[in-house]
Amino acid sequence: MVGILSAMTGTGGNRSVSAADGDEAVDSILNGLSTPAVVTDVEGVVTNLNKQACELFQIDASSAVGRQAGELLRDDADTTNLVQQVLRTQEDVQQLEEVIHTGAGDEVVVERTTTLLYDSSGEMVGVMELNRDV
Repeated sequence: MVGILSAMTGTGGNRSVSAADGDEAVDSILNGLSTPAVVTDVEGVVTNLNKQACELFQIDASSAVGRQAGELLRDDADTTNLVQQVLRTQEDVQQLEEVIHTGAGDEVVVERTTTLLYDSSGEMVGVMELNRDV
């Protein structure tokens, strides 16, 4: 998590940051966004998500963290597993409009954007996905 914190906030380097402080800082950043946001590690496992993402995907944070990002969507949905695509291609996706199906079965039209996250040495540490309701 400290690697993701470094990539998102520029902290790290010679400064000592605990994993707990890193989680709190990332959560603070994400909850400051008005757009639903999910952060994963390099395996596509959810490490953080904001309150807006919990509302969109109709899941509580404790149930989402530790799961594959694609599991936030309904299994039978014909929706791109965007995090896995981005991890595979290592290319960001900008403003992909798509209908997603939440775990509760609701259909929502969203504009999806992903950003690869890197640490200070240039190593990829995860992905941030934004889902703006359109």
